[in-house]
Amino acid sequence: VGTGNTGTGGGVTIAAGESISGGAVRISAGVGAQGSGGHVVVSSGAGSATSSGAVSISSADAGAAGTSGEVIIATGTSPAGSAGDISLAVGGSFYGIGGGVSISAGATVDGASAGGAVDIVTGKGETSSGMARVHTADSGSNGVSGGMSVATGLAAAGDSGSVGI
Repeated sequence: VGTGNTGTGGGVTIAAGESISGGAVRISAGVGAQGSGGHVVVSSGAGSATSSGAVSISSADAGAAGTSGEVIIATGTSPAGSAGDISLAVGGSFYGIGGGVSISAGATVDGASAGGAVDIVTGKGETSSGMARVHTADSGSNGVSGGMSVATGLAAAGDSGSVGI
């Protein structure tokens, strides 16, 4: 794709065909017959003078009689050795506040349904299950460490949820 000196650089669109059921798009790295398989890297463009671009992974909205598609981020299993990790990390900042991480389940306006749940569960092991750790980072030389809050939401009618530790 060509470059531009004053405007926006050229874009690339990869789209599958439309039909009764839409076509799929698959991006796969190469198989390693005797070594590691190839990597797949998806990254936004750097901004030399301003912000870098965003990376968005999402499913489309559903039609009137369906559910929206899942977004699955998973590593493969390992027959010998450790399975791969999944890491969510936000970049730091030289000036200003570091980026945040937000995990939110879906809301509903259906009067007979509950909102989506958030489950964070460690792995099962034959000897012991995995450890769960939630903590704030140590402070720098000029401050205090961050606080921690565990709370349920307010209830419009009835009791609010409980917290079990």
